Amino acid sequence: MTGINGNGKKLLPLILNIVFGVLVTIITMLTCYSLRQVTVNANRLTAVEASRFTASDGLTVWKEIANIQRTIAALPSSLPPPWFVDRVNKIEDRQMRILEAIGRLEKARIP
Repeated sequence: MTGINGNGKKLLPLILNIVFGVLVTIITMLTCYSLRQVTVNANRLTAVEASRFTASDGLTVWKEIANIQRTIAALPSSLPPPWFVDRVNKIEDRQMRILEAIGRLEKARIP
C-alpha cells in the first residue's frame, strides 16, 4: 500500500494495530459475557436443585386445581340463579309499596 505522500509502509502497521485492538476488545467482551451467563445459569441451577417442590407436590397442586374446576362446573349455569332473581323482585316490590305509601302520606299531610 502506498499513501498519498508515499507513507504506505507506515499506514499498514497502524491499520493492523487498530484492527487487532478492536478484535481483542470484542473477544474480551464475549468472554466476559459468556462467563456472566455461566454464573447466572449456575445460580438458576442451584435454586432449582434447592427447591423442595417435588413431583408429588405437583400432583397435589394438580388435584386441587381439578377440585376447583369441578366446583366451578357444579355452579348454576344461569347467573344469577332463579331463586335469587325472585327474592330480589320481592324485595323491590315491597320497597315500591313502601315508597307509594310514603308518597300518599306526604300528599295527605301537605295542605
